[in-house]
Amino acid sequence: MPIRFAALALLCLGWSSVHAARPGHPPVHPHAQSPDPLPNYAPVKQRVCSDCAWPRPGVDLPRHGVVLGSWGFFSYGSHYHVVDLDRGTLANTFVPSPGVPGAQPPKSSAPNARRQSLALPKSELPQLVELANRIWAKPDPLRTRDASDVSWDMWLIDGQQIRHESGAGLPDGLAAEWLRRINKLSGGRDASPAEAGRDK
Repeated sequence: MPIRFAALALLCLGWSSVHAARPGHPPVHPHAQSPDPLPNYAPVKQRVCSDCAWPRPGVDLPRHGVVLGSWGFFSYGSHYHVVDLDRGTLANTFVPSPGVPGAQPPKSSAPNARRQSLALPKSELPQLVELANRIWAKPDPLRTRDASDVSWDMWLIDGQQIRHESGAGLPDGLAAEWLRRINKLSGGRDASPAEAGRDK
């Protein structure tokens, strides 16, 4: 009798091991680490605008995010970079000027340059939130650099609150740092420090 019980116990033990290794039953790791949560978005806000016009980039606006737009006298429209921090996405769009509805992006752009969306690496999101928070907390207007026939706008969005910055020329300082990171994430070349402006 004892031999029978021992054989039965070994059989049950083997069946449990095989069952645990079957597909659809992944091993449980009680100490597995979940991704680090994002930093709190916009805990300190400066220059919140009560009557600013909201951007119209041709896609839904994020609940928490940043929209950076640019236009030139010869571009026949506006280019937008829309970062949705909740969804972790970046949308690059081109919106024709009202007077030239048939305008197209520059020939040097990709054929689908009117709208391009991509998922941002999760590792980049905390850095983007921290940079957006630095911009939100800056009490002074963002700087701009002189450049002919171009201008830029930036909207920081937190629910129904918005901060709007703009300038004639190219973004400088923190706005240029934001543009540099977005261009890099879009697959473009990394701007030199002179092109990106001073990050202050």
